[in-house]
Amino acid sequence: MNFILAGLLFGLLFYRGTEPLTVHIREFAPNSLLSHVGTGTKLIPIFDTLAEAEKSGVITRAPGIVLDPLPGSIAEQSGLQRGDVLIAINNQSLTSTDEIQSRLSLPAPLLFRIVRAGQEMDISITPVEGKIGSYIAPHILLQNYKYTLLPSLFYGMKEVYHQIGFSFRTFGAIIRTSFSDTASREQKQEATAGIGGPVAIGRVFVGLADYGVQIRSVIILTAMISLSLGVFNLLPFPALDGGRCFLVLVNQIIHLINPRFKISPRIEQIIHSLGFIILILASILVTWKDIFFH
Repeated sequence: MNFILAGLLFGLLFYRGTEPLTVHIREFAPNSLLSHVGTGTKLIPIFDTLAEAEKSGVITRAPGIVLDPLPGSIAEQSGLQRGDVLIAINNQSLTSTDEIQSRLSLPAPLLFRIVRAGQEMDISITPVEGKIGSYIAPHILLQNYKYTLLPSLFYGMKEVYHQIGFSFRTFGAIIRTSFSDTASREQKQEATAGIGGPVAIGRVFVGLADYGVQIRSVIILTAMISLSLGVFNLLPFPALDGGRCFLVLVNQIIHLINPRFKISPRIEQIIHSLGFIILILASILVTWKDIFFH
């Protein structure tokens, strides 16, 4: 039922019309978890390069560079805001992110022409040692998916199928990275940040309220929570349905080898009880991490 509900909600998104939730480009994060999770899904596509994403039709390039100033940085203090699109510096147009560094080394102050909420404006900025303290990204426009009713339901259920595989691959990458001897500190921190509990989910709801709750956001969040519950319950761990299915399978294998032996119900109950205790402890640990290390 978790998967059916998620499929219906994804189908509703496709019927109403929706952009991809996010587009990941591996060339911008070559050592991240994205390097180990294979392909993405229709709503969370992953590409090796920006050119590959363009060729697929999921994104199209638009003029300018998207800015995301760091808190307290020169960029923020000068008046730049997250999402501003930089289209020119000193009246010289920009075509790629590679041009930023050379432009920032020009004699200061610099005149940044940006687009904000559809309006062009000029902001004077004085870099320090060729830096202003802002993340930059290509300005891309996302494809809009919109289908009729039956194709929407088909793509909704197909999205669930691909999301299940994507979730298991991501979970596996998190586990491998967390216990790897060769993973960097940044990679381990990324893996740890990928695990969240009720507090993390609560923060998402608070974030939605801060920006104004939109029906699309509620549908996406509800579908993702339902999907995550279904995937988590399928894990072959004691106390979960996946763990019970695993023990049934083990019992059947034992029965085929020797019909006189099987795992007794009492032993099975002990295994599931221990698994339940471990899950509770893990939930407490994750909640503690969400509260104190956010």
